[in-house]
Amino acid sequence: MSLSSIYNQSANIERNPTPGVADSQGGAVRNWAILLSGTPCMIQALSANERAMYGSDGVEVTHRMFCNPQSEIINERDRVKIGTIVYDIILVDDVAGLSDHLELTLREKRHNDG
Repeated sequence: MSLSSIYNQSANIERNPTPGVADSQGGAVRNWAILLSGTPCMIQALSANERAMYGSDGVEVTHRMFCNPQSEIINERDRVKIGTIVYDIILVDDVAGLSDHLELTLREKRHNDG
């Protein structure tokens, strides 16, 4: 059975191709562009135990995403967007090096701050 049979959502993978421009307060405003559109995937909330495991290393994570390997290489500088929900990519893992699916460890943004 292929993992793609359990994909129940569609996500955009976005990349920030430029360092951004300064806003009126002097902070950088990132200009995210869609790298991959309509990527079939499944996102799961991490259990409390999984979150604690990552938290012990000082990393806050909230979700895991499964998807097929893509034509563009997804990396930790990219982000995932499903509707209005945005996730930072914390880790991209080609599980066991088999190239049959990717697992992305994510952190849901509390607000869409660019």
